[in-house]
Amino acid sequence: MNSYILLLSELLDKRYLADPQQYCIEKNGQVDMRIRIEAKGKNGKIPYLLYKFEPLEQPQAKKGEKETKLIPFFSKVKGAQSCCDYLLFAEQGGQLHVLVIELKKGRESVTAQIAAGIGLMEYIVATLNRVYDLNITPAIYRISIRGSKQRNNAKKQILSPVNGLYTLKGEKLYINQLIQNIE
Repeated sequence: MNSYILLLSELLDKRYLADPQQYCIEKNGQVDMRIRIEAKGKNGKIPYLLYKFEPLEQPQAKKGEKETKLIPFFSKVKGAQSCCDYLLFAEQGGQLHVLVIELKKGRESVTAQIAAGIGLMEYIVATLNRVYDLNITPAIYRISIRGSKQRNNAKKQILSPVNGLYTLKGEKLYINQLIQNIE
């Protein structure tokens, strides 16, 4: 059987792959966050794919104009083009885990972006199931990462969930410990 990560890498547009794969990066205005992803598991490195959702330039833009859209089939109605910053797909023990990630420096709400990310993730998994004749039900984690210069370790990183949303602090995202601590 093919790994879910391999199938996702075939299915999803490579232009949305985060580059580099080992960091979640947020740069806009005065916000400058860089979160390193640690993917060490009991049996070696946990395979994962990190997708960043930023608008791409659209080829059908009028001559001389630049048009960017995140989701090409939606108009620019307020909220239609919003999404979480990242979807991280990880596979451990034959289970697909999806981290829906929003990075925020301050205290503003992440609810709308996480909800949009959940919808996109559900569509991706449904397409994966349809195209490859699978029946995957992923474990889903709603994650808000709040910028912090404090050094963190895996055990102290996760704050108690509020309405199913986990807030992480620090400069590293420990995939294995996060999955184990939340399940």
